[in-house]
Amino acid sequence: MQAAYFDHNFWLWMKESPWHMGIIVTLCILLVVSMALVFIEERTPKMKDYTALIRRALDAAGYTHEPATPEALRNCFADYIDAGVWINLELEDMDELTIADMARGLIRLKG
Repeated sequence: MQAAYFDHNFWLWMKESPWHMGIIVTLCILLVVSMALVFIEERTPKMKDYTALIRRALDAAGYTHEPATPEALRNCFADYIDAGVWINLELEDMDELTIADMARGLIRLKG
């Protein structure tokens, strides 16, 4: 019986002061939007910071003066493919490789 009493009083309170309804609606909208943003963030693939990995790969490949950028890594990797280091890879195959794959491949060459 108490739940019905609370429910009845709540709606009377809402009817008497419409600005409360605005506040509650605004809070509900904020809650839904924040939940949607969290859901979208969890489902979006994260761009990892590969700067340290790229730096290690470029250093291992002898490209010590190149900036640690994905473009520099791709260029370095392409040079190694052109040189025939990986006989089973061609330049067209680079599109299928990730930055991490290229970096790890160059690091393995040093070891």
